[in-house]
Amino acid sequence: MPGFPATDLITTVGVAFTGVGQAAKQLQEQPLCMTIFPEGQTSKSGQLLPFRNGAFKIAQRAKRPVVVSVLENSRAIYHNLFRRRTRVRVRILGVVPTEDVATLRTVQIGDRAHAMIAAALQADGA
Repeated sequence: MPGFPATDLITTVGVAFTGVGQAAKQLQEQPLCMTIFPEGQTSKSGQLLPFRNGAFKIAQRAKRPVVVSVLENSRAIYHNLFRRRTRVRVRILGVVPTEDVATLRTVQIGDRAHAMIAAALQADGA
């Protein structure tokens, strides 16, 4: 499914994008997905950080939905790096449809995505 939002630096299939316009253009021209981490950094405590809502501008410009997901067990990658395989699970929580992406402000999209992730983490006891 095409259309993940993106932060300041987006990496997809080995290609780095440095600007919102460039990333949006790529999404419009090719059927690809972008994975981003709108917190802008890794949480040292494991707690969900505030989102950098400018990241959602790419989804708006590209006219793509935002697929909200979480990575489970990703912290184990750092502990197992070069020693053994690590299973990481991607759990899709929901979608902010293209129609909503087009009409909402980026802060509203970010708030919706953040709320979905926070609810999932709370339900999991994290």
